[in-house]
Amino acid sequence: MKITFLYYSIMLFLLLLYSILMGYGSLYRDYTVRQVEGNRLLIETSGYHDILKFTVRKSPSGAFSDFKLLESFESPLYASREDIAAYFARLEGSGPEELNKVDGITGATVTSEAIINALHGLSASPLLRWKEMTLFVLLWASVILFSILKKHRLLAILSSLCFLIIGVIYNSPVGIYSLFSLANSFRLLPLLSLMSVLLYKNVYCAHICPFGFLQRIAGRLPIKKRCSPAPVLRSGKYILLFVALTSLLMGKQLILEPYAYLFSRKLVWWIYLLPLAMLGISLFIPRFWCRLFCPMGAAMQIGREIKKWAFRGRPPRISLQADRGRGALWLPLLPFGIILFSNVMLYLHL
Repeated sequence: MKITFLYYSIMLFLLLLYSILMGYGSLYRDYTVRQVEGNRLLIETSGYHDILKFTVRKSPSGAFSDFKLLESFESPLYASREDIAAYFARLEGSGPEELNKVDGITGATVTSEAIINALHGLSASPLLRWKEMTLFVLLWASVILFSILKKHRLLAILSSLCFLIIGVIYNSPVGIYSLFSLANSFRLLPLLSLMSVLLYKNVYCAHICPFGFLQRIAGRLPIKKRCSPAPVLRSGKYILLFVALTSLLMGKQLILEPYAYLFSRKLVWWIYLLPLAMLGISLFIPRFWCRLFCPMGAAMQIGREIKKWAFRGRPPRISLQADRGRGALWLPLLPFGIILFSNVMLYLHL
């Protein structure tokens, strides 16, 4: 009983501390401006994923021109260097009152707003605006409430809303990299997903994840022949988690999650290979990606094991055992092959 109380006290304290830091950080601008020569300004701001650095000239009348992108660590699927350059071209010659009328970068609202806020010289908005924060918190609280009450029909409706709002409209599903960057970025969704595991259970993967929602629908279609995954597949998500962590430490970012391709809104055929392949296999192996290859799911599983450790006093154990039954041995290579192909195509295209 004492261990349980201590565990929840620590988790609630960390949640409160992070909330205070998030609120404190939102009061201050998250960009810097430095004059480099004449009327040319060097601006460094925080986009959706990381730092965005560019230069611009500001005329005496206040119009902006001669944009030059210097550094960008944004995901190429959402805001490639070409997308940002095209956005700068649309902003060329705009004054402060005209900036908000220019069409932003498709699928990269946060990046567009970070640039506009810096140009306005105003306090930058949080990475998720307050109205979006309120909406996401209400969705999360509703999902947790109805999962406790076991209201499955209402949970299905809430999952549909999460798919529409978090996935389609705001394009803000939780990815493994946003979870890794939780310590140095003021994002709400990764925090809620992590705290839900440590305080209650994994409601994100079960009811909120937009791609998980599609996986569940694919798994419920009337397909007569279902397959069990091969035992070797169970280690796939931990391998991808290790790959993601390694790439992060090397200063790189591989595009690992199918949702990143699905909600990128890029009109390029190979972009949709990974999500379509995973959904296709889910017709025969239910929740194929979620159960076997999702690095976010692996991180959540480790969080659950840590929680069990706190309660039971024994070290975490990660089981790599799969369901009984036979499965195709080539299937582990499919996600890795498509991920590798998509990333190579993505960076060659840039």
